[in-house]
Parts: sequence; C-alpha cells; structure tokens
Amino acid sequence: MSAPTTNRPCPPGAAPLAAFDDLQVGAGAQVDVVVGVPIRADDPNLCGHFPGFPVFPGVFVIEALAQAVDVALRTPGQPRLRLVSVDAVRFLAPLLPPDRLTLHVVATAEGPHGWSVRASGCRADEITAVTIRARFGDSDA
Repeated sequence: MSAPTTNRPCPPGAAPLAAFDDLQVGAGAQVDVVVGVPIRADDPNLCGHFPGFPVFPGVFVIEALAQAVDVALRTPGQPRLRLVSVDAVRFLAPLLPPDRLTLHVVATAEGPHGWSVRASGCRADEITAVTIRARFGDSDA
C-alpha cells in the first residue's frame, strides 16, 4: 500500500493514552489501514502488568484499533467513530517490550454510519499476536 504515514497527537477523548505512533490509510471499496503500536518498557501503563515482566495489555490493543479506526475513517465534521462491539478477539502471543505491534486493518462500510472491521496484529518477529473482528459506528449508528 502506498499511503503516507501520519504522525499525530492523541485524539480527543483518548488522553492520556496515545495508542499508536503511525498510521497508513489506503482507499478503495474496503479501506486498508496499517497501524504501528510501540511496546515500550518505560510506558507507565505497563508498570503493574506485570511487575518485573511487563506484558502489553490486550485492552490497549483494542484501544489502538479504536483510535486508529476513528482517525482513519471518520469524515471531517462528523461525530467520533466509536467501538460498538467486539465480535471476536484472540490473543495468540505476548507483546513484550521493546517490541512493536503492526495492526493490519480492513474496514468495510455498513450503511452510512457504520463499519465492519477485521484486524490482524503481528509482532516485529512477524508472529501473529492478535486477531480482532469488531464493529464501529458514530452516534447515529
């Protein structure tokens, strides 16, 4: 996919967790999104999960997906896209610092206000760490 990388600040409503550090968006009948998520040992959110053996929490993977979908797919001037449901999620391998998660997302429009999303996340060693199926919509969905 030949799309620019977008570095951006934390989206409104997501502070203080900026869940990803780069985003690439492709266009087409289905929208392809690639999201980079750094796994850092100095992340204060990892200090208790687990002490002495930090593991990136699965809920942060879902938050990264939610933030990326909102930034990539929301039309300017429209309400934020919100996670409506997680239909399936499988955590297949641990995410440990100093790794990097790359989420490959395929989003398909469902009517004027909703999206069906499939995501697969790989670690830097190319092992699949997570798969997710979810639905997103705005306040009118």
